[in-house]
Order: sequence, then structure tokens, then C-alpha cells
Amino acid sequence: LGLGLGLGLGLGLGLGLGLGLGLGLGLGLGLGLGLGLGLGLGLGLGLGLGLGLGLGLGLGLGLGLGLGLGLGLGLGLGLGLGLGLGLGLGLGLGLGLGLGLGLGLGLGLGLGLGLGLGLGLGLGLGLGLG
Repeated sequence: LGLGLGLGLGLGLGLGLGLGLGLGLGLGLGLGLGLGLGLGLGLGLGLGLGLGLGLGLGLGLGLGLGLGLGLGLGLGLGLGLGLGLGLGLGLGLGLGLGLGLGLGLGLGLGLGLGLGLGLGLGLGLGLGLG
């Protein structure tokens, strides 16, 4: 029942996977893959050359934005909020478990991965080359 945000700013792929009764969004130049299965919300936006992976499972919200070169991993499990922003060279890992808040900021090149577990909405839109 949480919110997971993963932002990776740069070149790559936009992959959005929403599992449950929802929608999965993948926007960008390259590959846009959207799978909406169940009641979840998964947003994966690849706005440059890079990887944007968003997975929303259950009653949660998963946002994955690939805006650069680097890794942004956000995992929100339970009633918490997990934010992972990869804005530079390196890894950003954010894990929010239970009723808490997890923030992980990596300022460099890498991947943007967002995982939200719960009853949400999954959107899958391929709006680029793919």
C-alpha cells in the first residue's frame, strides 16, 4: 500500500509494468513496453537514452522515470514511501518498508527503477521508437 518512485535521467529504455487491474506506461525514444495486469499502477517513462522501469503491484503506485545515465531504485513496501533518484554517476537506492519513508539519491549515471506494491493502476504506453 505504498508509493515507489525511481528516477534515472538520461539515455535508454522506458519500461512500465503494472500488474493487476490497471495500466502500464512506457514513454520514450527506444523501447516503450506497457503491461497492465490487476489493480495496480505502473509508470515507466524513458525521456532520453536510458532505462526507465516502473512496476506497480497491488494497492500501490510505482513510478519509474529514465531521464539520464544512472541507477535510481525506489521500493515502497507496505504503508510507506520509497523514493530513488539517479541523477549522476552511481546508484540511488530507496527502500520504504511499513509506515515509513525511504529516500535514495544517486547523482550520476545509472538506471531508474520504481516498484510500488499494492492495489494500484498500471499504464503501458509506447510513444517512441519501439
